[in-house]
Amino acid sequence: MKQFFWINIAVLGLVFLLGCGGGQPSAGDAAHDDTVAEQAGSERDAPALLENPMNWLLLLAAAAGIVVFAERYLLYHRVQINTTEFVGGLGNVLSRGNIVEAISICEATPSPAARLVREVIVNRDRSRDELKETLEAAGAGEVARLERNLWVLATVGQVAPLLGLLGTVLGFMTDEVVTNLHAHFSRALTPTALGLAIGIPAYAAYNFLVAEIGSLVLAMEKTSLDAVRMVEDLSGADTKLTTRRGAKKK
Repeated sequence: MKQFFWINIAVLGLVFLLGCGGGQPSAGDAAHDDTVAEQAGSERDAPALLENPMNWLLLLAAAAGIVVFAERYLLYHRVQINTTEFVGGLGNVLSRGNIVEAISICEATPSPAARLVREVIVNRDRSRDELKETLEAAGAGEVARLERNLWVLATVGQVAPLLGLLGTVLGFMTDEVVTNLHAHFSRALTPTALGLAIGIPAYAAYNFLVAEIGSLVLAMEKTSLDAVRMVEDLSGADTKLTTRRGAKKK
């Protein structure tokens, strides 16, 4: 998590530099009178992006959303495995009777599908109904782990436009005499534009990660079913072998 903390700090620093970059007043033309130059200077004393306190809240929300998206995306990419090859390799190990080795392989594989397969192997002696309940409980826990911190992106996507609208309302609520309506409206509408620019990508990122979770859940279900069939086939084969050996001894 340390690397994501530093990513958050870097994003905040970049946002601050971009916001302060617009605060340098441009040199007035010498031909203009002193009144116009003074008015232009007063309008550019503070950066438009940093004038409204709601903009700071929106920028912090954007930084948090970026960190959460990067962390979740890297996690989902890391836990994806080739489930067919994984179950096939475990089948070869289990066919030789190496239960402990198969469990160790599952524990060493950083994937929710591998953890579900481990539950199947550990509870292989239970009935099919009991095994199904165990897998449902384990699968619910894995889904909850995959969905961790996604509420941040969902909240940013839904609340950022509203915060921008609130910032615009606060920007219009001023007792100062407005001499330049165009500049005044531009500054007041900055939070709304910023809120939309943050909320739309955040909501899109949230839906993208939800789709990634859906594909991982499907892989988990397929892998667990394949593991159940594999364990049942091996158990059936062992039962037949034991019966044949008993018949030969008689």
